[in-house]
Amino acid sequence: WAADELKEKGAMRLRRCVELIDPVCNALREAHASGIVHRDIKPANIMLSRGPTGEEVVKVLDFGIAKFIESTPASPNTQNQAAGTPRYMAPERLLGEPSDAKADVYSVAVTVFEMLSGTLPFPKVEGNPLQQAVKQLQAVPTVLLALRPDLPHDLVRMVMSAMARDRNERPDLDTLQATPNDWSTRWTEPTWPVPELGRYLEEQDQATVPDSQIVGDGVTRRVDTGPNADSDLESGEQPTSQRDDLDPELKKSRG
Repeated sequence: WAADELKEKGAMRLRRCVELIDPVCNALREAHASGIVHRDIKPANIMLSRGPTGEEVVKVLDFGIAKFIESTPASPNTQNQAAGTPRYMAPERLLGEPSDAKADVYSVAVTVFEMLSGTLPFPKVEGNPLQQAVKQLQAVPTVLLALRPDLPHDLVRMVMSAMARDRNERPDLDTLQATPNDWSTRWTEPTWPVPELGRYLEEQDQATVPDSQIVGDGVTRRVDTGPNADSDLESGEQPTSQRDDLDPELKKSRG
């Protein structure tokens, strides 16, 4: 399961994230074409198995709470409203409003966020699911760039936009899928594990912009440090350098 891999290894390289998310998006595209929303996309519902020749097969499971795209609001007291996992649920679903394919886009974006950073955009709230939902509706998600400052900024903006509170501001599934795919073919992590934000910025400053006044904020995360962690760097591919100014999204996350 993808959830087991995350628990064991922590944050993933972009290439590995794409290997898992690409089949998920393909499965959701077929479901959406039939008017079905999965409503519970998360690593625990992404099964990893092996095919007849040993190839990895990624499957999306638990369509048990899937539903035809809604055209009317759900009743506040129905089980349908509560179905799903709050930390991966789109705001409109938390509110019991009509939902469509953009709700799955939101959940995919949260899953990508978790795969790349090793954590979720909203902290866990001790208590019942309603308390978690209320907290998420009131809070702003952590900016991915604060946890993975090495990532291409266009990729970060895409993931964050897919978690927009207003579903009309989210990209469609095809765009969300295409952006990580594109970057994974022409970019690889310059170093792995990725250093903490403060040290990363210091290294960038030494190479590019002296006298930076930016300091780290002590963000912690888990990363894959296994024996294959450096495989991408050994492939001969050259990482894309990010030498532009600090991304506006990161500035916003830092106040």
